[in-house]
Parts: sequence; structure tokens; C-alpha cells
Amino acid sequence: MAGLAITAVICHVGYEVTADVVHRLADGVDPSVITTAESAAGSVPGVLHAHARARWTGRTLRVEIEGWVDPGLPARDADALGRVVAAVLAWQLPEAGSLTWISRAGPAGNPVLSATAGPGSMAVSNHGADELRVQVPCR
Repeated sequence: MAGLAITAVICHVGYEVTADVVHRLADGVDPSVITTAESAAGSVPGVLHAHARARWTGRTLRVEIEGWVDPGLPARDADALGRVVAAVLAWQLPEAGSLTWISRAGPAGNPVLSATAGPGSMAVSNHGADELRVQVPCR
């Protein structure tokens, strides 16, 4: 009887571990990560609305946030908002290793600026007239 109980415990633990690994391999993310990211971005003054997506890449949780901002906001101010969102996200979601911030202007949702925050030093590159990527530390 004790052997059956031990076998049941081993099978249960094996199932739990395997389910977690398969979920991770399939880029599964806990829904609370999305909720937390959207809440963090939405709490920043100047962000009118936010949508978030996330996925695991190896051991790195990558979060992408589209934030709607005032259409008259200059690109440098949208970039500053992205940096504030990165700081708030790093505090509320410490497991996030990378953040991509995409500013969208007003109801039309035209891209204004895309800023990527992740481990490493700051790097800036221009991807066209209305897109800019900025690499800043997330942790």
C-alpha cells in the first residue's frame, strides 16, 4: 500500500513538472503577466490605453506593450513615457527581462515610436520616419 502511495506522488510531481515545461516550450505565459503589464503601463500618466503581449525566449520573459498616447506628443516625450513604463514594469514584474514599447498616437493608432528595453547598454536606431528603437536596461 505504501508503494502505491509513493508511486502516486512520483506520478503527480512528474506531471506537474512536465506540464510546466511543455507550457513554457509552447511560449505559454501566465495571464496575470499580461494583466500586470497592461496595468503597469496604464498607470503611467500620459498613457491613455495599453495592450500587452508576452512570451518566453529561453529564460527571458519578453514583454511588448503598445501604448496609446496623445497624438500631439513629440517622439522624445513618447520615448520618455516608454522609459517610465519600463521602470514601472521592472518594479511590478521583476521576471521581465526585456520590454518593447510601441507608442501609438490617438484613436487612429499610428505608430509614433518604438522603444525596446532589455539587458545591456543603451542603443538607438532609426527604423524610418515614424519609428525609433531605444535599447535600455530593464532590470
